[in-house]
Amino acid sequence: MKFSWKLLNYFINLKEVNVNYFKEQLTLSGIEIDEITQKDKNNDKCIKLNLTSNRKDIFSILNLAKETSSIFNIPLIIKPIHSYTKYTHKQILNTYHNIFYINRINNIEKHESPSWLVNYLKTCEIRQKHLIYDLQEYIKLKWGYNFYIIDYINLTKELLKINLSIKHSNFISNYINKIDNTKFIKHKSKILIFVAYENDKKQEESYTPTDYFINAYNETLNIISTYTKATVGKLNHHHKKNQESNKQIKLYKHKINTILGPVNQKTLKFLSKKNIQHILNSLNLYTKYDKNIKLFYVNIPKYRKHDIQRNIDLIEEIGRIYGFKHFIDKIPISKRKGNISYKELYIKSIRKILRHLGMHEVVNCSLVNNINTNTIQIYNPINKEQIKLRDNITKTLINNYYYNIKHKNFRTEIFEIGKVFKQNINNKNIERKHLGCLISNNNFTRKEWFTTPDKINWSNAKGFLENFLEQLNANVKLTKILNSNLNKSIEDIKNFFHPTKRLGIYDYSNTKLIGILGELNQNISKEKVYIFEIDINELYKTIISNQHLNHTIKQYSNYPCVTRDISIKINKYKAVGKIFKIIQKLNNELIESIEVFNEYYENQYKTRSVGLRLTYRANNRTLNKSDINSIDLNIKNLLSDLENI
Repeated sequence: MKFSWKLLNYFINLKEVNVNYFKEQLTLSGIEIDEITQKDKNNDKCIKLNLTSNRKDIFSILNLAKETSSIFNIPLIIKPIHSYTKYTHKQILNTYHNIFYINRINNIEKHESPSWLVNYLKTCEIRQKHLIYDLQEYIKLKWGYNFYIIDYINLTKELLKINLSIKHSNFISNYINKIDNTKFIKHKSKILIFVAYENDKKQEESYTPTDYFINAYNETLNIISTYTKATVGKLNHHHKKNQESNKQIKLYKHKINTILGPVNQKTLKFLSKKNIQHILNSLNLYTKYDKNIKLFYVNIPKYRKHDIQRNIDLIEEIGRIYGFKHFIDKIPISKRKGNISYKELYIKSIRKILRHLGMHEVVNCSLVNNINTNTIQIYNPINKEQIKLRDNITKTLINNYYYNIKHKNFRTEIFEIGKVFKQNINNKNIERKHLGCLISNNNFTRKEWFTTPDKINWSNAKGFLENFLEQLNANVKLTKILNSNLNKSIEDIKNFFHPTKRLGIYDYSNTKLIGILGELNQNISKEKVYIFEIDINELYKTIISNQHLNHTIKQYSNYPCVTRDISIKINKYKAVGKIFKIIQKLNNELIESIEVFNEYYENQYKTRSVGLRLTYRANNRTLNKSDINSIDLNIKNLLSDLENI
């Protein structure tokens, strides 16, 4: 669209507004101006707009002036235009639409356009033809209304060209039938048709309000009567009352504050109710405000119904007119941290520990092609290879192991944390999270750097799992699996393991089986491959949280100690730990420590001699002669007690 700067100043006084500032403000408000060029011949400027599809309402200089008035807060200066003709007409109210005026025009003699009209059209780069055509373009450009002047002789063809509704065509026919045809021919009469809205889709999209219809009509009559020396006949009009009410949108003030944010000031205040109402009213979006619930009721005029349909559209209009640059454009700093469940943190710690132990994480799909009939089947699977949900991780880890062997990678140390799916007793599908780990390494340990490395064995695998569980602080125990307490999870995977080389992982508190460790069955692989699988949900329940330290702080003694070495002969298969427990039961406060310093075996008698070193010390004094005599007596009694073990 191209508009004249002079013609725009007819509606609004922009003499004190710089052209560059005008261009910048309209562009920031969503009305993009490509350029403003100077027309020296016409002493005018051409405003070239690049309008988007949602601003179809700005199709005339009048509508641009209204938008400019809202942006710059400058009032419109539109004075009423009175007609030079002797015929008067009623004032048109905003409650009417489809307004249709018709006049007879006699003796049009001159068809040359005045220079001022030609200059306006040249500024807007509109091609000129003759007065009637130029005037049509001028009124449409300035006011946004259409009018037509047609010959009586070619009435039918002309009516088809302008595409009027059936009602309007019938109205014209009835009007002509009332007038003597000879008068039309004698006075070379033409028919002036002036409409506010046409009844076709194009005009409905560019809805024009009736506010200034009379001014546009009167200016058209004045120019025709002045420059063509024609006489204008009596006015006949037709209109229809508008029964359709304007759309109303409810807008809460807190929503405006949330989306636009505070105004860029030191106080960081939000837009006031008064400012919001002023902006909306300047856009002809008349509002009512309920102060109890802080709610705006906004009436949307029909010419803005195509682009203002939701709350966010109204908020955009408020920000556009007030100026988005006046709002703080920084994202507010939030001190609230995201919430991660303890279980997720626990799973992260599992990953961290296993990576530090040299394991590599793998991720496998939960959809498998399992022959087992107990697994959950998927309805309408994508392909035949993914028709069921897996019920264990062990099987997918074995597939990873085979894949590595196939590609000559003989060192496989992998783990996976993934979902498994089962059915309970009530045939309800249950999703669980399991941890699976597979280790196969022919160079797992080496005693010396020059010796041949050893394969991983049962003790290494068990020690690896114990080390992992210890770092997790899990209260579990590894023991032989009893068939009486086998659950469905372990029963499904027990066939993957060696019949004798497998252990159950039990919750120490309730002896519930939560996992399994074992060597891979020789029927599956001849190599030494060790796997364990644990239910993470059950493992999480065994964690002992160290909410406080279980240590006793004691002060170091500044006094010397007394040591006694004793030799005890016990059965070859008896544990030294039992001796420690007997000594600790004496409750002698002077005993500071007990150490094993030597051990001798007598294979002939199946006995062994254990050398113990007992350290005595007092915290508040030096041990005297009576203390030492008491210690020696205690040792004699102790030796007699230990002989019975």
